[in-house]
Amino acid sequence: FAANSLTRTRNFSPDSMNYVAVARNVSRGLGLTQPALGFNQSRWPVNAALPVPLTAQPPLYPLAVAALGGVLPSHADAALLVAALCYGGILFVGYRLATALYGQAAGRLSLPLLLLHQPLYYVAGFAWSEPLGILLVLLSLLMVVRAQRRGRHSTWMWLGAGLCAGLAFATRYLLLAAVVGAAPLLPGVRRRPASLLAYGAGLAPPVAAVVGRNLILSGSLMGNAANPS
Repeated sequence: FAANSLTRTRNFSPDSMNYVAVARNVSRGLGLTQPALGFNQSRWPVNAALPVPLTAQPPLYPLAVAALGGVLPSHADAALLVAALCYGGILFVGYRLATALYGQAAGRLSLPLLLLHQPLYYVAGFAWSEPLGILLVLLSLLMVVRAQRRGRHSTWMWLGAGLCAGLAFATRYLLLAAVVGAAPLLPGVRRRPASLLAYGAGLAPPVAAVVGRNLILSGSLMGNAANPS
């Protein structure tokens, strides 16, 4: 899948190219900035100096692309490879989550279903942030299940689950609602104050870092208002 994505299909959209441009700026020491004024924003100041801070989209995916871009021929290749690697991670973690929840038979069934799921296959073939975000959501839910079954000795697992949820927010803003909303619905998950505190302690740092940066640079919790979908 990765070889096909990098050598044959090479699917890029306008969002993809902006992620690549931001990753290049990170590698050049220009920080999380984009060279396109007003990209993916409903309003922007016409007198802003280029490059402008990236706030309309979360920062984790371009940071991952920048990290991998240092060892690959181009940041465009890195953007495609990050998505392809996350696709493999989604298959593995999805299998482990289904197994943990419903048993080995369900885990074995989940793998071909995920492989045959066309929307997932489609988004993983683009240089988009969705595969990384989906992987982090599944990791968070898997850690919630494992932490619940460990009982009292699960603080670090709850911290990890919260951290993955926070990193999902740092990848796609709306994914925070998905992971926080889904966790209480998992079979057997009960709310314990200590568990919720550990989960919140893991969640808070990435969310606070992204929201704080957005507030400083744009005056908004989730950055400059994006164009309607």
